[in-house]
Amino acid sequence: MDLFAGGKLSSLQEILDRKERRAFFQLKQLHSYQKPVLSFQCNIPGPIKNSPVIERVFQMGVEKIRNELAEYSIFDEWEVSFDTGPEYFAVVDCLAIDLKEICIQIEETGIGRLYDIDILVLDDGNANAISRIDLGYVGRKCLICNKLAKVCGRSQSHPLAELHQSIEQLVEDTI
Repeated sequence: MDLFAGGKLSSLQEILDRKERRAFFQLKQLHSYQKPVLSFQCNIPGPIKNSPVIERVFQMGVEKIRNELAEYSIFDEWEVSFDTGPEYFAVVDCLAIDLKEICIQIEETGIGRLYDIDILVLDDGNANAISRIDLGYVGRKCLICNKLAKVCGRSQSHPLAELHQSIEQLVEDTI
């Protein structure tokens, strides 16, 4: 299975522009609803962020999130897809800390390691993400060596091809 077949290269500028638009959208929803906003994307390194297989992995994540949140009211939700990757947002009637706990459990199991689920709250008019560290968890682990992912990512400890191979294996083991 080729995770990237049918995907289009996204430039760094396109990725950064989308990140800025996403942040604006999140902040708008926080102000509108005054409730936590769940923001979900797949964590795929490299210039191809979307493909039919990535969309499938993403849809599995959306389904898992909806199942885990079945007992809570979802005031509104949005699902969009760009060359820079698919995105899902939900405004949930749940304490932000409880919501983050649920999402950490999703991210820690199997294919969930490819999920990036942020919980945002309004803090002095700005969007603030509840972090794993805020709840006493360690940071996310690297898919290859189990060191902190941020450390490996910043230092580019692993070649992109090796990361892609690890991700493709995780996907093949799941789908």
